[in-house]
Amino acid sequence: MHARIPQAQITKHGPNIQENGTYIIKRFRVANLRDNYRPVHADYMLEFTCYTQIDVAENPPDTFPKYVYKLTEFDDLFAYVCQRTYFLDVLAIITEVGASEWKHFTGKKEPTLRRNVTLQDINGSELRLTLWGARAAEFNIDNVYNADDPKPIVTLFVGCLMKTFMGEHYLSGNYACKWYFNPEIPEAEIYYNRLQGQHIQIKRPDTPGELPPIPPAPPMVETKSLQELLSIHPYDYPDNGYQCTVTIARLVPNTIWWYPGCRLCNKSMTPDGSGYKCRNCSHTGFEYRLKLVFIATDGTAEAEMICFGSTAVRIVGKSCDYVMRSVSRGHNVPPPIAAIVSEKFTFAIKLTDDSYRSEKKTFMVNSVITSYGKQRTIPQLKTSARTSSHSSTSILPTEQAFASPHDPSPQTPHAVQYTGKDAPLFEPETPEDPSARKRLFSADADDNQKPNETPEKKSKLEPSASNIGEDSLHQTSLKSNMPPEKHYGSKGSHSQKK
Repeated sequence: MHARIPQAQITKHGPNIQENGTYIIKRFRVANLRDNYRPVHADYMLEFTCYTQIDVAENPPDTFPKYVYKLTEFDDLFAYVCQRTYFLDVLAIITEVGASEWKHFTGKKEPTLRRNVTLQDINGSELRLTLWGARAAEFNIDNVYNADDPKPIVTLFVGCLMKTFMGEHYLSGNYACKWYFNPEIPEAEIYYNRLQGQHIQIKRPDTPGELPPIPPAPPMVETKSLQELLSIHPYDYPDNGYQCTVTIARLVPNTIWWYPGCRLCNKSMTPDGSGYKCRNCSHTGFEYRLKLVFIATDGTAEAEMICFGSTAVRIVGKSCDYVMRSVSRGHNVPPPIAAIVSEKFTFAIKLTDDSYRSEKKTFMVNSVITSYGKQRTIPQLKTSARTSSHSSTSILPTEQAFASPHDPSPQTPHAVQYTGKDAPLFEPETPEDPSARKRLFSADADDNQKPNETPEKKSKLEPSASNIGEDSLHQTSLKSNMPPEKHYGSKGSHSQKK
């Protein structure tokens, strides 16, 4: 079992906990595990509170284990590519230690330090481990390695994740990663016995203990308004794109809010029997990822923007699994996605591929640079700017999103208002059955058609399952076509008798 110290309690409890220490802990909470980044396999976790008491144990028994781990063989690691449920632990010998280097990432002002370490298992298979940030700076084998007598270094690495980049799979170690040289564990005995008397020369940089100087920052990405971005010719866009600060005005209808993504190449997948198959690499392992399509504005123009995966999670603030569980039968837009309307961000953007084949420009959000939170008002456009920028139908608020400028709290439309409470969960089948989730965005609309209702009338009154993403608020503009005895109240699409 592992324990978690909330951010508000780190200053109080953090200094009282040290590695290899034994403590008596009182007055804590037993909580359910989080969905991601679990360090150990257990049913529950401990959570420290402001009332938790931590005392050092005097004369503790020597039966407490020094290491807590669950080893994964090299051949089995590829099944965990891009999975974040549990951290991975591996046992291997070190064959190469690369020099540390600084890496600039889009959307980050400061570079990140990284170091590559080559690992080899007992069968001779090799795998790259990339350490990041403080872990890259801390990694040092000077105390356990002698170049004149190069004995093998068996190392236990815990707290890693399996990732892929440009088709290459590798282990990634960040703040949760730790390592133990030549550990006294049963699984290491096979290494010690087989490698006894052997010498393994480890490739190392010429100055292993020195950190490289921080390189100069790359040229700043130019900031443009939406009106300027829409006026630039697609072939005049720079390779690094532009930055823009916008407010999400509304969502685009008929959007599928998630998709099955390949764990190896991150491409979308197509149905294949009871599961999915990647057309790019033929891999069948997948995970559901978020997709957002929305209209953004900065007061100069409106533009359609799209984003996927981790960028969409950053905007929504919830994982894809959480968003999928929040879907209820009364809402076609999941509440966490509906709540992003009126959020303000600074994005790093590029043009989508379709924008080079069409006069309509759509921007791909590559990263979120700054998040400003909910805004009291959405910037309004002049009539000329509105008609010249973007004319597609969309859902969620325009001028009516904020009833009063004096209202201290921004209000979303009543049909999609997100109160922050848990939405009713839709549990079709077990998560292991991928066809259950597939039906959430591929159900047949005809199954829900009423006996005496023509298809034309149905399209005006009830959004079909194939049109997931079209919110019931969009239908309020068609009230004249609705039966007079019904109206839509403040909780989704529930009707009431007048």
